[in-house]
Amino acid sequence: MPSAYESTPVSQPDSYKVTVFTCPDRGSLVFRVISQHGNISDFQFDSRIQKMIRPVRIVREKDLFPKYFVDDERAQIQIMFAYNRVTNEHEQFVFCWETKQLEQVDQPGLFYRQEHTAMQFRMRFNYRNGETVDIVRGSDGSIEKISSKSGKLRSGTVKTLVDYEEQDGYIRPLPKYKIRYCRLSKKNVIYARYRNGFRKFVFNEDTKQLEEFNGCSEVTEDDLYPQYFTHSDSVNCSVILAWNTVTEQIEKYIFNVVLRRFEQVQVNDVVYNPDEEKHPYDEIMFDQKGNGDLKVATMICEDGTLKSGEFSEKHQMYIPVPETLVKTFLREKNKKTTSEVAWKASDLNDASDRDEYSSGFEDDDAIVDNDSTPVDDERLLEDNYRAMEVAIEKLLF
Repeated sequence: MPSAYESTPVSQPDSYKVTVFTCPDRGSLVFRVISQHGNISDFQFDSRIQKMIRPVRIVREKDLFPKYFVDDERAQIQIMFAYNRVTNEHEQFVFCWETKQLEQVDQPGLFYRQEHTAMQFRMRFNYRNGETVDIVRGSDGSIEKISSKSGKLRSGTVKTLVDYEEQDGYIRPLPKYKIRYCRLSKKNVIYARYRNGFRKFVFNEDTKQLEEFNGCSEVTEDDLYPQYFTHSDSVNCSVILAWNTVTEQIEKYIFNVVLRRFEQVQVNDVVYNPDEEKHPYDEIMFDQKGNGDLKVATMICEDGTLKSGEFSEKHQMYIPVPETLVKTFLREKNKKTTSEVAWKASDLNDASDRDEYSSGFEDDDAIVDNDSTPVDDERLLEDNYRAMEVAIEKLLF
């Protein structure tokens, strides 16, 4: 791969590092994995098959040998069939008016037929300013582009199918990618954008491949993309309607000022309306409910995600605090299930101990298993508060 990429290094506490490159020829992202031994592996997300693949060789227009073209009445465009010497396949291409370059397409129902190959080949495109561009066969049989104003045009890069991105205007635009460290698996997880959500990948050091990852389902603030907020009479505060990229659903959240975290709620007086105007807000203030002069706000980050921040008197602004896990219905259900399993296992162990060692006269109510008591909200509050103090100290001093 070319070395003249723009790169965004990402620092993670793992045995390998991930750097994201923007290929200047394709304009697409390349994920470079560098192992602790210095070995380099490059990958590109193919939205057609939703997998990470090794970057294919760049196709240039001089690699294409035109055969014939057809008029597609449905798309109202001319589609050219050409032999691609890079892939050794006959493929479909169209001419892009903006870039004056060719782009690969895959129009269903159209198939290459050798008997349609034209002896003489010429495609003409007319611009509004009177300029025309002709695509013809060159002396070696490959493509040449000739402009009525500029003469022969240079051979450009072909945008192939793997370089296309899935577009969906339903929600607030998501970033092309994000990289997070999963505390559960202790691995760096690459999130590649696909439609309304992300596909997750981790690097397998045995196969040297980026493989799809189904773990790390915990929801953090980084997974919530707010659409708008509205007041709920039932909870008497603002409710944020946000797109959850983990569950791929619109959900309702409030901000718990005491525990400094977002919590999913079910309020019947708030219903998501896709036609609702998105609020260009920077912060939402919540009722402090007797918490003194504490000023906490929820904000939208540059990448469009939700973040919580505490007001700095020194800088007269809200400073983002470390992200915390979001309290969701699914998380609480899993937490309850885990707790029930732990208590049942504890009961079985206690019963086994009593059968083996008991004289039969002990009071069962006196037997308490302190080890299986769930972590309460006070401990979570203390952990969040300490993390917030450290983050603010780093930002201010």
